[in-house]
Amino acid sequence: MVGVQIMYIQTSNDDLKKMYSRFNPNSALTSEELEDYYVNMDQNEIKVEELENSLVISYETRQPVKLLFMGHRGSGKSTALNYLVSLLNRERGTNFLIIYYDILELLDNNDIDYTDILFTILSKIMAEAKANGIEIKTSLVKSVPEWWNKTNIANIFDNSDENLNEIKFISYLFETLSRMKNESTARKEIRGGIQPRVTELITIINNVIEEVEKSEKQVLVIIDNLEKCNHSKTLELFHYNSSQLALPKCNIIYTFPISLRSSNHFIEIKSYFHDVIVYPNIPIYDIEGVLQINSRNFMKEVAEKRISLDLFTPDALEYIIEMSGGVLREYIRIIRASALRAISRKKSLIDKSIAVEIINENKDVYQHLLKLDSETCELLKEISETKYIGNDERLMGLLHDLCVLEYKDKTSWYDLNPIVRLILEENNIIEGR
Repeated sequence: MVGVQIMYIQTSNDDLKKMYSRFNPNSALTSEELEDYYVNMDQNEIKVEELENSLVISYETRQPVKLLFMGHRGSGKSTALNYLVSLLNRERGTNFLIIYYDILELLDNNDIDYTDILFTILSKIMAEAKANGIEIKTSLVKSVPEWWNKTNIANIFDNSDENLNEIKFISYLFETLSRMKNESTARKEIRGGIQPRVTELITIINNVIEEVEKSEKQVLVIIDNLEKCNHSKTLELFHYNSSQLALPKCNIIYTFPISLRSSNHFIEIKSYFHDVIVYPNIPIYDIEGVLQINSRNFMKEVAEKRISLDLFTPDALEYIIEMSGGVLREYIRIIRASALRAISRKKSLIDKSIAVEIINENKDVYQHLLKLDSETCELLKEISETKYIGNDERLMGLLHDLCVLEYKDKTSWYDLNPIVRLILEENNIIEGR
């Protein structure tokens, strides 16, 4: 038998440092990075097209849409939304005033209330209108301090200022948001004042939207990262307050946690919105367990857009792709951690032993998340066998923590996170693939 010698191209420590810096799991692709790093995948492009088509029809019919954009944490929703905004700016820049923001930059992710979100919508629309040279009439600007003073909250507006203008007004709004994010006492006081008069706040928001849309631009509000907020708070937010969140008379896209699909309240929540668009993970295997070549090639291209694939041994990259479960952020996280480990070990590339080390450390994380009692084990075993989940609230935590992952071929189906699968196999709870 003739031996086959595999040749690797010489790489340097600097290449691994570039890899580390270019694979940041906590940063979605910006509009500037999309051109260099974005990779098309048909199943995902369809979802972006659905969002775009909903908005185009809304513009043409003058009927604003309220959408929930749902997917696992790390599935690529933020990058998809950045791509959507880039498309709209390029193709329909005169049609929309786009207000796209990360809710976690404005509010405390462990304590978010629907009144907080409505207040951010007012503040961001006002600021974006001003930045785009869209004038808001003075009487409308002054209606906010008048409303505020009725709430019996300590004044944030300088009532002695007879020359209150939009710039000062917007500054006051964002000062308030800063206090709401960073001061729990102020947050409770502000909410306590707003809640009895929230109908008036919504009226003001809608008056501002109407004023802005006189410019012939429709308002589009996109609020990202709501699914990263405290899980119980997010359920409370949408269960009890979806009706209020849908009241602003503009186009709105809220990101929405996929775990809440297993809530008994999901059908009720869904009824307040025009559509729920699911952004799926990448299926490395199909529902029958057959390796998907297109998916594997997509994952490779995501890496190759950022760095040379010569920095991996072939078996290492294949292993990382498989163990990511097709969750893009986890894929990027594993690559980054592997790059750092290789640098620390003074290696010039990532081999499979490095990748296995990183996955084993991830196993420890999931071991702490999982409660392997008999009930949970039976539930996970059933999902592994049937690829199906019912409307079972026990699944909300498992979906939220990425222990169970959703995929889509012709229909939606579910499977265990590959790292969770390893844990169950090692504990003889399920058989190996």
